Amino acid sequence: MPGTLNSFEVIVFDDHTGELVQSDDLMRVGTADEACALAERLAASHAGTLALARSTNTAVGEVNPVRVLLQHGRIGDFA
Repeated sequence: MPGTLNSFEVIVFDDHTGELVQSDDLMRVGTADEACALAERLAASHAGTLALARSTNTAVGEVNPVRVLLQHGRIGDFA
């Protein structure tokens, strides 16, 4: 759709003495497949990972809800 901006992101969570925290900055990638692949790779060394998709219709300023593409492990109260 014209005016639609899509972004794909990965968030990583670690367990610090029983408390889940976001461990790194948000990682942006170019496609949904790249986000899912990165989340899967990072899942081996972290408590949890999320691959997310966001879309915005810049023509009308509409921001759509975040979509979870893939979840591995524990993510705490993110959702």
